[in-house]
Amino acid sequence: MSGASNFNVSCNMIKDFRYGIFAAGDNSAQGKLRGNTLEDHWIGLFLNESATIGIQEHHGNIWDGTFDEFGAKNLASQGIALMSQFIFDSDDNTKFEPPSISSVPNWFVDVTGISFICDEEETCPDGVGYQGLAKEWTVLDQALIAGDLGFDHYDKSLSWTGRFHTYHRLKDPGVLSLPPDITLFLSDESTTNIGKLSNALDSLHQAIRYSGIHLSALEDFSPTVQERFAYIAWLDLLWGTGRDTDSLLYQIRLRYDTLFGIIYDYTELLDVIAPIQETKRTSAGNYIKAITPDSVWQSSMKFTLLESISLLEEDELESSTDLYDLALLCPERYGDAVYHARSLIRQDSMLLKYDDITSCDSLVTRSIKDFVAYPARILPNPVSDHVQLHTTHPWTSVVVLSSNGQQHRTSVLSDSKSGTIINTSALPAGLYYIMVNYTDGRRGAYPFVKN
Repeated sequence: MSGASNFNVSCNMIKDFRYGIFAAGDNSAQGKLRGNTLEDHWIGLFLNESATIGIQEHHGNIWDGTFDEFGAKNLASQGIALMSQFIFDSDDNTKFEPPSISSVPNWFVDVTGISFICDEEETCPDGVGYQGLAKEWTVLDQALIAGDLGFDHYDKSLSWTGRFHTYHRLKDPGVLSLPPDITLFLSDESTTNIGKLSNALDSLHQAIRYSGIHLSALEDFSPTVQERFAYIAWLDLLWGTGRDTDSLLYQIRLRYDTLFGIIYDYTELLDVIAPIQETKRTSAGNYIKAITPDSVWQSSMKFTLLESISLLEEDELESSTDLYDLALLCPERYGDAVYHARSLIRQDSMLLKYDDITSCDSLVTRSIKDFVAYPARILPNPVSDHVQLHTTHPWTSVVVLSSNGQQHRTSVLSDSKSGTIINTSALPAGLYYIMVNYTDGRRGAYPFVKN
């Protein structure tokens, strides 16, 4: 989120990303972050130095699973951080508090005696705010599996994505007894690409996280070292206070020897863990490479999973240009891979904006009322290095889309009464649309051909 005033991010299950939720800039005007479950991320909630999201007063967000760096991290100073304060009651649910927090004091405040109450049923469905997402069969689940969502133009990609999420959510029900039709669905999909890509996500997660005795040792290292240094500092303060200096010197040397031993053991442990994690990454990469996609959204998901492996191994993206192009596509047409791509490139492009309304509407117009185009002229057409848009109505933004809905990075060279000139020199040959968002909320789509 960046500059998302009055945002409403509610009732999402967000799992297995570098950042679960990332905020930058001022998002504080009556924003709501409520009823979300953040599970198994590098950082669950991340706010950068300038980020504000408003006071979040017991909105029932849950932190679950493993967070490799922090459950919640806020880089802002005291005054700015407290503009995003979370108030919760751990008596309702201990998972309302992140397992690890990096911030100034009092970013998260536990206040006993308040209760999490859902004001609107559709905002907070049963189970959200008190436990993980309910693993039950719903009408939506059945519609997703049937592949009939009422949107002919998106049914294939949305239905597949919906079945994928349903499978991934229900495949490990724990002690719950599932109805026979769910069990049959899980059995049928386990050998398809839905099951394989679900397993690929799991293998990627295992390649990221530490576990067992290694996890415990890594988690204990920092507080143990801090404790030893604090004791050494205390002994140092006693120096020159009339104490037995020989005894103090002996104690300080003893603590330093112990500290060096701890650091040595930690270094040895890292040497042991490194090849184990490398084996996990290699295994995950080989499994993902062996999957044969049968649709563009499956191919895109496979691509982003392999890019995640590359980021783990080399600490850099292998095909950043392709990721940028994928991130600009309509997520309703290209599925989870679009969001995966946006998460991966977030490190490099903090200010990149996504206009999903425009990119998805370019595939099919879903609101005739909102899409009443004002008359406009495109000159020349066909175009070469630039195109000039002539319209008498004021607009707020202009983007260029290809015929498949992909947004292209172009620049407005000039804007005056004589028209708006857009740089098209970098566009490949083909059919494109200039999508104009007017100040009164209307939008227009104007085609042109690039030679």
